[in-house]
Amino acid sequence: MGGILGIAASLEAVTRVIAPSLGGFLLQNLGVWAPGIFSAGLMLWSVTFAYRKIILPARRKRLAVSS
Repeated sequence: MGGILGIAASLEAVTRVIAPSLGGFLLQNLGVWAPGIFSAGLMLWSVTFAYRKIILPARRKRLAVSS
């Protein structure tokens, strides 16, 4: 549990450094819509990743046990 909390805190700190720079770059070079589109793509990727790596294996395991 402590290791996971440490990793989460580290990722949060890195995000606080990278996100404003990336957002400013996107705003300056692509326009006002760019940060929103980038965020939507990142969210779509993360939901798809979580579904494939967490939900599907659990569902397959549950179906294998009940069969």
